[in-house]
Amino acid sequence: MLYIDYTLLRLRRFWKQSVTAILVFAALQLALSAADGSRAAVERELDELKNNTPITVTMINSSGKDDALNIPKKTLDDFLSPAR
Repeated sequence: MLYIDYTLLRLRRFWKQSVTAILVFAALQLALSAADGSRAAVERELDELKNNTPITVTMINSSGKDDALNIPKKTLDDFLSPAR
């Protein structure tokens, strides 16, 4: 009982600091929550970009002719996946 009385006395005496601390922690929590949502959205967007971005590779020999090798319409995911 003594501890509860002491806690209530301190809250009454230092209520401005208590309210300020609660507001600071709430603002920090909101900022971290928004940053986490933003990070997740960026990760999803990068995954979609990786899977849907077409890449065309054309090998040109030293004489300037491009008849050596042509790899059309691959995605970045195709190049990053392990060879089977």
